[in-house]
Amino acid sequence: MVALVYSVIEASAQGWASARTLAGLAAGAAVLACFVAWELRRRAPLLDPRVFARRSLAAGSLSIFAQFFALFGFIFIALQYLQLIRGDSGLLSAVSMLPMAAAMMPCARLAPALVARLGARVVGATGLVLIAAALAVLAQLTAASGYWLLAAGLVLLGTGMGLATTPATSGITGALPAAKQGVGSALNDLSRETGGAVGIAVLASLLTATYQSHLNVSGLPAAEAGPARSSVTVAARLGGIVTEHAQTAFADGMHLALLVAAGLVAAAAVAVIALMGRAAPLARR
Repeated sequence: MVALVYSVIEASAQGWASARTLAGLAAGAAVLACFVAWELRRRAPLLDPRVFARRSLAAGSLSIFAQFFALFGFIFIALQYLQLIRGDSGLLSAVSMLPMAAAMMPCARLAPALVARLGARVVGATGLVLIAAALAVLAQLTAASGYWLLAAGLVLLGTGMGLATTPATSGITGALPAAKQGVGSALNDLSRETGGAVGIAVLASLLTATYQSHLNVSGLPAAEAGPARSSVTVAARLGGIVTEHAQTAFADGMHLALLVAAGLVAAAAVAVIALMGRAAPLARR
């Protein structure tokens, strides 16, 4: 994972097709393949890859991965957008994110009842679709956007997260017997942490690459052009037309990164529908 994440992060500077990036990605994939092969031969494996043959566990793990790929990547980008592009303070930026939590908490409380009535597949897939829709909305943010566009996207994102997380976690733990619930809990955490790490790496790399390619630094001295291309913070401090170009380039990068995240979450929703069995909802009493 270190090799994979590091290679993705460095891809914006080295190039996705560079020998260094491709070698790092290949090395990471090879190590993970060796780990799987090793675990398949152990009598008491640390992580038995065979558990992913259970469809509800595979669906739950994929859903958790996609959710936190999008969530962690978005938060990493959004706080930079609020502070560097909108000029908000750190405290105001944090407070600005509260609509997401305000929507997530009641929806998480409501999710078990909806799962009992509609089934885990419907609720889980609906939550993922709402997350994808939220990211598509948030991808429209620019330097001139009002806060209400951000708030609308955050409410939609919190709603989707609240609905999707419960059935995904239940899919993982419910696929394993009582004696293996520790494994289920560990898999849930593994999916979340891996999704978050990969999401930050991928979305930040896409943002950085787009920012650097879209930033217009013509007319700037080389001593200022290089730092401005490497950091939106530096470009913002230069003022004038350079700051405007930097804000536009950052918004372009954020647009691409969030749309990619939306596409991945939408694909995960389709996979969850295919993998999760059709569970009959409970009859109304």
